[in-house]
Amino acid sequence: MKNKIKFLKNFFEDGKVGAISASSKFLVDRVTDKIQPNLNIIIELGSGSGVMSKELLKKLNKNGILYLVENNENFVKEELEAIKDSRVVIFNGKAEKFLEENASTNNSVDLIISSIPLSFFTPAERKNLVKLVHTRLKVGGEFIIFHQYWNLVKKNLIEIFGNVNVSYEVRNILPCYIVTSVKKNERN
Repeated sequence: MKNKIKFLKNFFEDGKVGAISASSKFLVDRVTDKIQPNLNIIIELGSGSGVMSKELLKKLNKNGILYLVENNENFVKEELEAIKDSRVVIFNGKAEKFLEENASTNNSVDLIISSIPLSFFTPAERKNLVKLVHTRLKVGGEFIIFHQYWNLVKKNLIEIFGNVNVSYEVRNILPCYIVTSVKKNERN
C-alpha cells in the first residue's frame, strides 16, 4: 500500500508521470512472457518505480546491461537506485536525450521497452522517438510499448518498422495495450 501511495503522490506532484499506479503483475507478466531470455542489452524508457525493471533483469544474461531511463527524480532516488544489480545503469532524464546521447548502442540493442506517456509528446517528437529506437535496435531487436495511448505512434511504427503486433491487458489500472514492433532490417 505504501508503494501505491508513493506512486500516486509522484503522479500528482509531477505533471509528466503518465500513470496513476505502477504496472500490475498481470501486465508485467503479459509483457515479459513475450521476451526471449539471455538478452545482452535492454533499454527501458520510463522505468517508473522499477516494477517492470526487476522482471527485465531476469531476461538479461549474466554480462548484460539494463539501461533504466526515468525522467522523474523521485522514482530514480527512491526506487530505481534501490535495485542492487551490477548490470543496471540508470539515466535520470528524458528518453529522447538518452537515445540521442548514447549512439554507442547503435544497432546493438536487443530490446527497447517503453511506458512513457506518448500523449505528452508532439507528433514530431513521437516520430523522432520511434526513429531513435529503430536506430538503436539490432536487426531482430524488439520495441515494446505498453500504454493506453499507443495509437499516437501507430502510423510511425508502421512507417519505420513496417510491422505492429497488438494485444491488450485489462487487469491493470488503466487497461493497457501491449504493442510490439520488430526491426527487420536497417530500413524497417
